Amino acid sequence: MTNPTNWPNPKPLPDLMTVPDVLERLKGKVGRTRLLEHLKRTPHYNGGPTFRWWGKKFIFSPEDYQRLIESMECHSSSPRSSTRKTGLSVGLSRAGEYWKVREQQTKNRQRNTEESAKPSFGKNEFTAHARL
Repeated sequence: MTNPTNWPNPKPLPDLMTVPDVLERLKGKVGRTRLLEHLKRTPHYNGGPTFRWWGKKFIFSPEDYQRLIESMECHSSSPRSSTRKTGLSVGLSRAGEYWKVREQQTKNRQRNTEESAKPSFGKNEFTAHARL
């Protein structure tokens, strides 16, 4: 049996928080249901976890809490990037124009085929009787 006085000093636990602690810090800005839904949708953000499990409980370290707050500010599922470029589309691309013209040509062909496939109900018979 080892002597408990010879044990090294245990490391102090980091400042861990639970869901009620996080809700208290958010002070009514986010409810329990929305927080739990967000945790399920966003278990990781910006290269790290937004929470950890301790049995069946959510546990948050200070770093996890910071990532959680950042993930709640960003409504996208992808991490924020200041280098992302966005632009507006003014019109169809060349590929889009091609497919639009192709679709119109197909419709025209189908329309022409339908007209030629219609039976001519008695056109020839009517003109044939008129000549007699």
